[in-house]
Amino acid sequence: MIQALEILISRGHGTLDQLKRGYTLEQLEKMIEAAERNRKRELAELLLVVRVGYHGTKDDVKKLMGEFNRGQPEPPEKPMSPAGAARLAAVLAGGLKRKAGSDGRD
Repeated sequence: MIQALEILISRGHGTLDQLKRGYTLEQLEKMIEAAERNRKRELAELLLVVRVGYHGTKDDVKKLMGEFNRGQPEPPEKPMSPAGAARLAAVLAGGLKRKAGSDGRD
C-alpha cells in the first residue's frame, strides 16, 4: 500500500500525511487504479512516439504531432526572423508601438 501511495504522491496528490487524513481507503484504491491506468496510457503514447520517430516518415511524424496538438493553435509556418523577434521583444517591453497587423515576421 505504501508503494501505491508513493505513486499518487509522485503524480501530484499531496504528501503521505495528507493522503492518509483526506481520503477513505476505498477512495485511495480508486485513485491508485486510475493513476496506474494513466501511467500505462502515457507509456503506450511514449512507445508510439519512439516507434514513429525511429521508423516513421516525415508525414507520419507530422500526423502524430497533429494528433498531439489537436485543439491547440497551429504554429506559424514561417519562423520569426531575428529582427522580427527583436522588434516583438521591444513591443512587449513597451518600448515600441506595434504596427497594425504585424506579427513580427518579415
